[in-house]
Amino acid sequence: MAGSAATVARRWERLRSAGLAWVTAYAYDVGGGALVEVDCAPGQDAAVAAVLSEDPKVVTFEHTAGGRDLLVTVMTPDFSALSAYIVDTLGAVPGVTSSRAHLITRSYTEGSIWRLRSLTRTQQEALAASRRSAGGAAPYLADHRALVTALGEDGRLPVGELATRLGVSVNTVSRRLGRLLDSGRLVLRCDLARSLSGSPVSVTFFGSVPPEHLDATARELAKLPEIRLCVGTAGRRT
Repeated sequence: MAGSAATVARRWERLRSAGLAWVTAYAYDVGGGALVEVDCAPGQDAAVAAVLSEDPKVVTFEHTAGGRDLLVTVMTPDFSALSAYIVDTLGAVPGVTSSRAHLITRSYTEGSIWRLRSLTRTQQEALAASRRSAGGAAPYLADHRALVTALGEDGRLPVGELATRLGVSVNTVSRRLGRLLDSGRLVLRCDLARSLSGSPVSVTFFGSVPPEHLDATARELAKLPEIRLCVGTAGRRT
């Protein structure tokens, strides 16, 4: 897109203010992840969704047609926390009648990698070249919960504002942010209204693959430009 930085910033602000585009950040670690099918009492799916939207463990939730009312992506530090969430928290939400969890065993691609295919190959290569390679030990996300939470609200918050919120120096925030991004445990993602994406229809498929072919099949599926999320799961086939 041609134009000055100021022009681009104005266009972005118009999209953001209208709720058509936004940048968020989230911890991505499938140590305790699951796709959870949720059944709701008649007429209660909107109320249940409103409750789930306030829970930081819920990465995404979708109203669906088929054998469930909602499909929820849940991320927790480990499977013990995941079990506690499904049994104690989700099970206690008014309007939830039942749920079925598909534990995420491996991630092959996810939303931050998906592209609109609007950039040229040269532009894509320039962006890829600007990324730093991961190095050093991965930081513990629990040690940076406040930083991750702040960026989850707005992934474009200036470093100075982050430092003020956290009560630390700008250099400290920059160092922590760099380590989290380099490790891949913190993901920045730009999203836009589905109506503007050119792909307004979303479908989730559950497939059964022989174990010896799972990795090869999933890697090929992840290459398809229409695929936004591809994970290996353990659970009942649907």
